[in-house]
Amino acid sequence: GVLLVALVIAAATPFALKATQTVTSDSFALDLPRGSPIEAAYQAFATAFGLGALYPYRLLVVPPPSSPPLSATFFDDSQVMMQRIVSRVGGITIDEVQGLTTAYGLNSSWPLVASCLHVEPAAALRGGAVGAVGAEPTGEPLCALLNASVAEFVSADRTATYFYLLPRLDPVGLPGVPFLRELRAAVDAEAKRLGYTMHIQGIAAVSLDAIVGVYDAFPQMSLTVVGIVVVFVGVAFRSAIVPIRCVASIALSLCFVYGLAQLVYVDGWMEWTHAAGFARSGALMWIAPAMSLVICAGICLDYDIMIGLRVLELRRAGMSTHDAVLRGLCDTGRVVTAAGIVMAISFSGLLASNMTVVNQLGFYLVVAVLFDTFVVRSLLVPALMGRLGEANWWPLSLSSSSSKAPDASGSDDEPATVGEVWQGEGNEGSRT
Repeated sequence: GVLLVALVIAAATPFALKATQTVTSDSFALDLPRGSPIEAAYQAFATAFGLGALYPYRLLVVPPPSSPPLSATFFDDSQVMMQRIVSRVGGITIDEVQGLTTAYGLNSSWPLVASCLHVEPAAALRGGAVGAVGAEPTGEPLCALLNASVAEFVSADRTATYFYLLPRLDPVGLPGVPFLRELRAAVDAEAKRLGYTMHIQGIAAVSLDAIVGVYDAFPQMSLTVVGIVVVFVGVAFRSAIVPIRCVASIALSLCFVYGLAQLVYVDGWMEWTHAAGFARSGALMWIAPAMSLVICAGICLDYDIMIGLRVLELRRAGMSTHDAVLRGLCDTGRVVTAAGIVMAISFSGLLASNMTVVNQLGFYLVVAVLFDTFVVRSLLVPALMGRLGEANWWPLSLSSSSSKAPDASGSDDEPATVGEVWQGEGNEGSRT
């Protein structure tokens, strides 16, 4: 028993260590059906313009009243500001910035903008702010363009402006995480230097922040699942050891499947199969590990309770714990195995999908079911229960001769429910 437990744990340990290196992403490519027109359009757009054009960042800038957006001071300061920001951030150049004061690497001329907005030349030379809001364009094509830029990039009350940042990298993919971190650091530094209020907005920022929030809460979610399992299983079996064993065995299954998913979809372990459902994607879609935790835990717990309940029933009927484990495994083995196979076949349909995120979710579920069915419940759990012996039921002390043991043929009774097993100290093993 000890050797078997040690072998199972030793075999699963490398996968558990790999699970700690899980790489997640929100790349749109993981959501798109392979070979579909929308995927072709996505790839063509990314090649031509860069994915930053699909998910642009907007940098909102609110300068102090002394240097509003339509002033020479702001034009000069913001042009230097954007140069300093892009110099500190990898993955973007000044050519990939659009705004009123700078666009595609070219700085706008404040005197020209001021003249198109009917600012007095003297005011323009002094660097004064524009007084006429919503002035009519002069009719010249350049002024029409500049007035359109003012309408696009400057707020109606002329107190704020924004810039588009269009990096060629994938803002919601793996490169997007360090990019956003560096961008925020650079923006914060410039805001402090100039006394500006600045905010970063965009789908990528919202998405990456949401993912960070989910995974920051992941330990709490895991502890919540553990707490629920410990309380309900402990109450059902009236044991302090059974829920601990349940949690440990479920954790082993989860560590194995999380590590194997990392090896398959990030490291490309199954590229040799040339199966689209196992193709290397470079990252796991962030929602797959998050969703799989509670689903896989529930499935694994269900199988554990099936076996544990039958063993407890037999033990209270008079068998020794060792014999009850053997008989319980025989009684429930076919049911658990059949249930695992049926569930694995059902979930395997997800592996045939043409969407990577669906493949990954299916992989988690199929591997969790198979590993739990054929390794954990068939080998590890019986070995642990047999080794623990009467300690399984601690703090209760069960008599070894409560009543007549069931017939070895297994033809006497079907497995009882938890309530039937615990219906009374003076009536162990009976059925209602």
